[in-house]
Amino acid sequence: RVSTDLALFYNDYDRLRAFDFGFTPVPPTATFTANNAMDGHAYGGELSLNWQPVDWWRWQASYTLLQMHLRNGVVLPDATFSYRAADNPQQQFQLRSSIDLPKGFEFDTMLYHQDSLPGQGIPAYTRLDFRLGWKYRDQFEASVTLQNALDPKHAEYGNNSLVRASEIQRALYGKLTWRC
Repeated sequence: RVSTDLALFYNDYDRLRAFDFGFTPVPPTATFTANNAMDGHAYGGELSLNWQPVDWWRWQASYTLLQMHLRNGVVLPDATFSYRAADNPQQQFQLRSSIDLPKGFEFDTMLYHQDSLPGQGIPAYTRLDFRLGWKYRDQFEASVTLQNALDPKHAEYGNNSLVRASEIQRALYGKLTWRC
């Protein structure tokens, strides 16, 4: 009724893709050069827990930690390289409850939390989703899902000078599945 999983990692990187930005005032010239001049390392882990207190109710929880330390190998330092590690959340958490109801109905609740992305100006957010489903034998399934119940919208990725952040809006949608 209980299971757990732990995964740990350490990665050492060299010759990662990087970009140099330069500017000369006379004549005014801007340069943008791709190279393989970044190195560094990343480490972290993921812990997950599954618990089924009764046959009709399941809980799943997971936590992820990511630490990245990247360095620019180019002689002229550039502040844009420090943002690469900050484009990934350091911590993420997920909690899910799945309940099997009578007559083939299911009710799922999912809670997600993600740390901020300081390199993109994206704040941390917490998302709550609900799903009500119905299965008829193994061939047919219908469900309705409410996504992002806590906020009308939130940004997830891509807020910088090149890519504008798109915001994930609250959504209600249905799904029909038929298997032959």
